[in-house]
Amino acid sequence: MNSFTFKFIIGAHYMPPSGLNPISQTRPTFISQENSNQTNPDIPKVTDDNPQQSVSTEVVDNSSSRQFKSTALVYEQLKSAKLHQEIDQQRAIVPSQEQVNTTSPISYVELRQETDPVVFHDAITKANAGPTVFIYSVEEYAKMTMFLSTDKSFGVAVKLNGDIVSVFKDAKKAPRGVVDILIPKALANKGTHLDCFNMPNLPLPLIYAKHGLVPVAKVAFDPKEKPEGWDVDKYGKPDVIFMAYNPAKPYPTDPRERRPLIDADIEKLKAVDYDSAIKIQEEKVKEFHPSKG
Repeated sequence: MNSFTFKFIIGAHYMPPSGLNPISQTRPTFISQENSNQTNPDIPKVTDDNPQQSVSTEVVDNSSSRQFKSTALVYEQLKSAKLHQEIDQQRAIVPSQEQVNTTSPISYVELRQETDPVVFHDAITKANAGPTVFIYSVEEYAKMTMFLSTDKSFGVAVKLNGDIVSVFKDAKKAPRGVVDILIPKALANKGTHLDCFNMPNLPLPLIYAKHGLVPVAKVAFDPKEKPEGWDVDKYGKPDVIFMAYNPAKPYPTDPRERRPLIDADIEKLKAVDYDSAIKIQEEKVKEFHPSKG
């Protein structure tokens, strides 16, 4: 296997409050037959001859049952009110991720073509995404078509052969969902394929498949070829998935429906070496884009 460097691109219960215990906090008072007959002269003394014995006992039991049910109902109402109150407080104190990112919505950040490779190189370097992002040299970027947001927080580049690379974002500055801007932009500018790690906590093939990229080849993780600074304990040993753009977009847009299909297709792929994966990918690009062959 020829030496190469993997390229990886970075473009996630409410515990109900402890409430009152209806049994421990408000316990119904049951009157024993013995005590009731000794202290309450209005209740007939219980004897074997007294026909009112069962009636008296039934009255006491029914009263206790009603009291217990009433207490339980009040408890449920209090618990429900307290739960809704705490949920409202949580919503006010801890905004959702979507609300946090509305301070810099995608619609207000324009993605435009960048002609200066130094600017693009500087932006992707400052994004500080770590060893999972492959950064090309300024000279290499000069040969690519580059796109960069106006605030320089996210971008993408396309090689002359249609390889989509350097899809990146600054996690501290970029809004959510930028992949849904970057990938279509790359595909609209002669992008035809890419490769990425298939990490359990970041299933990029699932994300890219939304836009018509399909898995066509797989290379098993090779510790000898891992990027510099790669932490196996943190990033694991994910396979590298090679994808090609299929204009038919065979996968559903709903990720819940798309996930099992992508996983099944990746599972079917036989792991090959890097050069073989490149060849398979090129053949699939020609199949999906006959005019480019």
